[in-house]
Amino acid sequence: MTIARLIAERFKHDAVLVVGLGLALLVLVSEPLQRFFVYIRDLELQTGTAMLPAAVVLLSALMLHQQRKRHLVTLEGRAVAATLAAAGERARDLERLVAFGHATANALDFHALREATQAHLVNVSGGRDAWVLLRTAAGEWHELGHASATGRALMADELHAAAVAAYEHLHDRADGGEGAHRHGGHECFPMIVGGLVVGVFGVWVEGNPLSIEGRQRQAAAAALLAIGAKNVDMVREIREHSLRDALTGCCNRAHAIETLHVELRRAQRSGSDVSVIMLDLDHFKRVNDRRGHLAGDAVLAQVGQVLRTTLRASDLKARYGGEEFLILLPDTGLAAARGVAETLRKTLEQTPLLIGEHTQHVTASMGVTSAASEELDETAVIARADAALYAAKRAGRNCVQVIEAAGASRADAEACAVAPAHRRTRAPRPAHDTRAAAGVP
Repeated sequence: MTIARLIAERFKHDAVLVVGLGLALLVLVSEPLQRFFVYIRDLELQTGTAMLPAAVVLLSALMLHQQRKRHLVTLEGRAVAATLAAAGERARDLERLVAFGHATANALDFHALREATQAHLVNVSGGRDAWVLLRTAAGEWHELGHASATGRALMADELHAAAVAAYEHLHDRADGGEGAHRHGGHECFPMIVGGLVVGVFGVWVEGNPLSIEGRQRQAAAAALLAIGAKNVDMVREIREHSLRDALTGCCNRAHAIETLHVELRRAQRSGSDVSVIMLDLDHFKRVNDRRGHLAGDAVLAQVGQVLRTTLRASDLKARYGGEEFLILLPDTGLAAARGVAETLRKTLEQTPLLIGEHTQHVTASMGVTSAASEELDETAVIARADAALYAAKRAGRNCVQVIEAAGASRADAEACAVAPAHRRTRAPRPAHDTRAAAGVP
């Protein structure tokens, strides 16, 4: 910085003093000004007044007033700057919350919601350690995400205890409020939708408590998370309903074909087996004709229940059309699939179905096939199972028929030959079949 600039800076701050000093020197050396002050003194003597002291006092008061005004303007400027800074910080908080809300609103499944939460958690928590746990309808807690801005380890047991404490505190409050709860070093904000707690959003506040604005920001983040979690749950329910037949609770035809398409390609990569059972209820038209279509619906619904309780959870049960069902058996060879079909046939035959005040026994014909090695055409697999089903119908119904794919394994062919369909005996399972390990016949 040059000398001229230093002088200019000093003059800017002490301008009034410099001007006053210049005027004082001018009065000392200027004869006209001296004559003017002599004239003023003579006038004061003639009139008996003290004009000069009064002028000095007035000038001093004016200078003090101006100085005070400048001071007030400075304070006001600082206050405005602080207000603008606070407004800017609130605007940035709002932008972060908007970005967070946008990300969670666009999440349509749990994985996407977890990624959105993990990406924005540090920002919405104000740079603090933060975590989110979701609560299921069964009362279980699952971690949605966590972020450690300080590098502090967040233990699962610690977070679970904090979430449970916050949930219990919320339900124990007499006023039914939705405020945060302090547990250990965690400030826990309940995530509430429609009066139900869907999760808890927590931040670490030990040694650094939240301000009022900070609590408001965390409460807003918890509300956005709750809405995002509820959206994901609703989308899951919609997808689930769109893939299922409302009457039987089984999957619909389109989903079954799509899943078979995927399973055939997975089996090709892993070298595993895939089998299909096509099931048709025998003489179902008689039920509708004799008892009405509502009775037929009741039979279909209970058959769907039998399929779900008899088969593995990994087996896909689908209503293919009318009284026909398609069953997809992953990791199951042809011989084992035939055994499953025979077990299912016996279960249906022996299970009384309730129709109003009466019971009804139904039987089913079943066709079984499996995919050949490298087979990727799902329609060909379904066509073989359908052909085997019609073979069972021609064989007298209430039986199981098997059609092998071209290129079927020798072990499966021999196993099916040992247990022909009309004898209705159970087929042995090949050693590589995973159904035995699952405890399913």
